[in-house]
Amino acid sequence: MNNSGDISWHKGRVFVSQVLRFEDLGFELVAEDFYKVFFRDVEIGEFEAEFLRFRPLQAWR
Repeated sequence: MNNSGDISWHKGRVFVSQVLRFEDLGFELVAEDFYKVFFRDVEIGEFEAEFLRFRPLQAWR
């Protein structure tokens, strides 16, 4: 991730979080163009590559 909290994906930019600036994220392919996103061993959200859309997990309710 860059200093704005964005990731680059095939010439597009997707905002994830300023909290995780400069950190490495992991992506696990679940289905075509659909990924689970991890910070270390914690799942933090989902990423739809087709629409360049990141959705954080709603862990706290």
